[in-house]
Parts: sequence; structure tokens; C-alpha cells
Amino acid sequence: MNRSNLFSCFALAVAVGMGGQVQAATLTYTPDSLPEIQVLGTTILSGTTNSSTGINPLVFGTSTITDSTVETPNVMRILTSSGTTGFVLFNHTITGGLFAPALQGAITGIDFAIDVRDPAVGTTDDTPILFGLTQGGNTYLYTEDTGTNAQLFEFRNQGSGTTSTMFKSFDKNGLLASKFALYGTSNNVLRGNSTSNPDFSASGAPIQLVFTTFINGGAGPKQRNTDFRNAEIILNYVPEPASLSLLALGGLAMLRRRR
Repeated sequence: MNRSNLFSCFALAVAVGMGGQVQAATLTYTPDSLPEIQVLGTTILSGTTNSSTGINPLVFGTSTITDSTVETPNVMRILTSSGTTGFVLFNHTITGGLFAPALQGAITGIDFAIDVRDPAVGTTDDTPILFGLTQGGNTYLYTEDTGTNAQLFEFRNQGSGTTSTMFKSFDKNGLLASKFALYGTSNNVLRGNSTSNPDFSASGAPIQLVFTTFINGGAGPKQRNTDFRNAEIILNYVPEPASLSLLALGGLAMLRRRR
């Protein structure tokens, strides 16, 4: 993906076809600093309980993003801590990453890129990062698998118990709604139902972009870390007529600020 953005948090571009008709538009999010992503993750699952309330994070665990130094490109670290032997899942919302298809237009695809590494600190393993979105109170996560027990895609640079402190780059383009599966668990293992997907159409409910992390306490409490950088989300959509005036006003505002 092209990283030439106007803003560090998000950028907007509109493509106009012959006759002045808007054919496509994009919103770009580049969460590379703490204000651009939810620092303390929201617990959405603990064991077999799906909830965002009534869960004591000191008991079940936390997921926290830190940024100890500022470099180029900036590297941030996710630390997941488990205070229980159960399975805990967390959502980190992307700042400004709320999109309303009914008002703004149908989503035609999502592009996602990120670099990740295992910093080799903490107690065994790294923290898998999953990319997804919430809609209608449900969380849908990216998968390359199919079926009602689909394996969700983990953005990580580790495998078979080995550790690599080098960054690994991922670039996933043109992700359709069918690539996002409603999450769940099977025998304490995170899985997704790829037959249950979000609604990207112009009648779809509002969508919030998220990074999702999880930790399985296993035999006891654990801490796991992952570093990430160069995260970029490009949301491609066809604007609704009612949103065209807002796009025009946004373009004028950008031009005035650049002057």
C-alpha cells in the first residue's frame, strides 16, 4: 500500500469519473502514536463469557499499548497480561476509525498493512495481533480460513515455539466482508464463524475498526509482548450522495490548512 498520507491519523481521497460522478473514495488510518489507538484494551471475552462490562481486569487480565521512545518509523508495544488460567480477548479501537455506511457509502474493500516482531521479553510467546471491526455489538476478525470453526489470522513473527526479533511485514489488500468472521472460542482456542460476516453495504450499521489481542493463561498467569510499526488501514468505499457535500467541504478545509 502507498503510505503517502496527508495526516498521521487519517487521510481522505476522492476519485471522480467522467461527468463529475464520484466513483470511489478512501479513508486512510495510520495509528503510529498513542493518541491514535485505544491504549487500554476493552475486555470483550473472558473464558466463555462475552461481555464488556462486569469483568474485573485485575483478575482476568489487561492489554496495554505503550510507546517508550519516538523513532521513525515509530514502534509501539502491546503487553497482554493474564491474571487467570482462562482465555481473555481485548479490543483496541482505532481513533477516528468509525465509519457509517448508511451515511457515507458502501465499503468496497479494506487494505491492511503492519510490521510486527517478538521483542523476546515477558513469559514465553508473543501477543498475536488480529485485525477486525465491530458492528452491531459484534466483533468480526480477519480470516483466511472458511467454515464455522475458522482459524483467525494472527499477525505475528513467531511460529512453532521459535522467536524472531526481526520485523515481519504483512500487506493484505481488497478485504471483503466475507474475510471477516464473527469470533468465538472452541476448547479455549480462538476461532471464527466465516459464515457470519459484517454488512459493508450502504444499509449497514456503523463500523468501528479495531486491533484485537488475546492471551490464554493456560497453566497460570502470563505476560506477552509484541512490537508493531507502519500500521496502515485503507477503507475503500463509494460515497452516498448525501456525503458528497461533506467530502467537498473536507477537501476545501485541507486546502486552506495547507496554505
